[in-house]
Amino acid sequence: MKTAISAESPDGVKLTAHHFLQITTGGLMDFSALVSAVGGAKTAVELVKTAIAARDQAKAEEAITDVKRNLSTAYDSLLAVSQQSLELVQKLATAQEKIQSLEKEKNSLQSEIEERDRYVLADIGRGVIAYVLKEGDQRGDTPHRLCQPCMTKGHKSVLQPYGRHSKVKCHACDATYETDENAFPAIRGPSSPTPYY
Repeated sequence: MKTAISAESPDGVKLTAHHFLQITTGGLMDFSALVSAVGGAKTAVELVKTAIAARDQAKAEEAITDVKRNLSTAYDSLLAVSQQSLELVQKLATAQEKIQSLEKEKNSLQSEIEERDRYVLADIGRGVIAYVLKEGDQRGDTPHRLCQPCMTKGHKSVLQPYGRHSKVKCHACDATYETDENAFPAIRGPSSPTPYY
């Protein structure tokens, strides 16, 4: 059952739905125009949505570009830090090698000093000066004499009997010294060279 729409005007005239439509729309309206208007409004809304999406896409692309730029800068910084780290590692390795080399040199010099401290300069006869073992510091070594010039240069060279028994020779520097018969007391008999100070 249809219900008729009606109303009364202020002056008491009864209005029907047809009159009501005329009054509210300002006259009779063509429904096709109304449909076109609604379609146009819908198209306008779609265009606005598309424009907003395009704007959002542009903003997203701009944000992506900024992120890529920041990532590139961060990568360049990381690469520079990595290069510096590699250089520091190489310098550290070089420094450690140098330290090890210096440690070996120090140990070698310490050994030389300790070995040299076992000897004292002494007159081995006829004014010839040589290094001889200190009393009580033989450590099982056979008594011997060391060439003083060679020992001063850091070489330990034992003087050997040469020619007649009163001569000794250093085979490192070819120096020959004439001493007396007691130049090698441990071999020929118990006697000690006179320490030279």
